Amino acid sequence: MIKPECEICIAVLDASTNQHLVWNKPLFETKSFYVLPSIGPLEIGHCMIVSKNHYANLLSMGKDNIQEFLKIVDYSNSKFGDNLLFAEHGSFNQQSGGSCIEHAHIHIIPSLASYYNVLDEMLPVSNKINELINLSEDPQIDFPYILSFNSRKQFRLYEAYNAHSQMMRKAICAKLGRDDWDWKQTENIENINKSIELWQML
Repeated sequence: MIKPECEICIAVLDASTNQHLVWNKPLFETKSFYVLPSIGPLEIGHCMIVSKNHYANLLSMGKDNIQEFLKIVDYSNSKFGDNLLFAEHGSFNQQSGGSCIEHAHIHIIPSLASYYNVLDEMLPVSNKINELINLSEDPQIDFPYILSFNSRKQFRLYEAYNAHSQMMRKAICAKLGRDDWDWKQTENIENINKSIELWQML
C-alpha cells in the first residue's frame, strides 16, 4: 500500500523510476525495502532503509519482513565494517516516537556506532527486546519507540512517548558539539553525492 500524501511513499515511487531525484537513488534493493541516501547526512555514507509499502514502523511489518531487514543489516555491515549505527523512530497509535514522517525508515550512519545508547538518560529502556536477534520474533510492540543498535550487536529499545522530533539526531549532535541536527535545514547535496559514491565504491 502506498499513501499519496506520505513523503517517503513519494520517494519510493520516485526511486522506482529512471529519472529519480538524487536523494531517491536506490543504493540497494530487496523485495520489501530500498536503501536510499539520507537528506542532510550526518556522515558520508549516511542512508536509510525504507519500506516500499507504507508501514508506520519496522516492528509492525511482521516476522518475514523483519528477517529481510536483518539481511540488509548484515549486508551493510559487510560493506562498512563494525562502526555502523542503525536507528529508527517508530510511530505507534498517533504517537510519533520523535519521527518526522510516519513511514518505516531506519537510518544507517557510518562512524557513530558508539552512540547506540545516547538516549539512556533521556528515555526509559524497554525490556521487550534486548538484543538484535530477537527483532524477528514478532514481539508485538504496542508503544512509540526509538530503536538503536550498532554493528557490534549493542542494542537499545526505548519507550518514546512524547519524544521530540529528531531526538536521536539532536542527542548525537549535542554530544559531538554540532548544530546540523535538523536534516530539513541541512540538505547538503555534496555529501549526498559523496554518500552515493561511497556505497557504489564499496
